[in-house]
Amino acid sequence: MDSQEAKAGKITLNEDDRHIISTLLHYFYHFDFDDTHHEDHGVTPMTLNLRVAMAADKYFVQPLLVLALDKLEGRVK
Repeated sequence: MDSQEAKAGKITLNEDDRHIISTLLHYFYHFDFDDTHHEDHGVTPMTLNLRVAMAADKYFVQPLLVLALDKLEGRVK
């Protein structure tokens, strides 16, 4: 968080896709996510799972990383 964000009390995640951040936030409340939910926006379940795993790794959310990789593995099979 930079000093501008600290003063405003707001964090901006501009470098991350809004669908991925939405999924990340959904996970914090429900401890799960629907990997088919974003297909209407052109994001396939496999792509979503991979990108969520990358975001979970970036933001150190280990349980989400494991879940996303499990969902990705299920899609690959």
